[in-house]
Amino acid sequence: PSTHLWLSFFAVAWGSYFDYLVEWNKYIDNERIMTISYEELKEDQIQGMKKISAFFGFSLCEEDYSRIAKKTSFTSMKEKS
Repeated sequence: PSTHLWLSFFAVAWGSYFDYLVEWNKYIDNERIMTISYEELKEDQIQGMKKISAFFGFSLCEEDYSRIAKKTSFTSMKEKS
């Protein structure tokens, strides 16, 4: 494929995905900003929740993480919709 076609794949509603990443990369070491990707959450949902709760200073027990993971699964949300 052409370079133009390849780059158009990474276009998002607000412009270039690469420009978006470059802009947020400026804040990579800012302790007040946490980044987490969908892929990280998909790979290990509970570890992702632990990262988020630690960032916000929440104290949760293992049972809480399991309960939240179960209630936020696609299956559970589909049943509730």
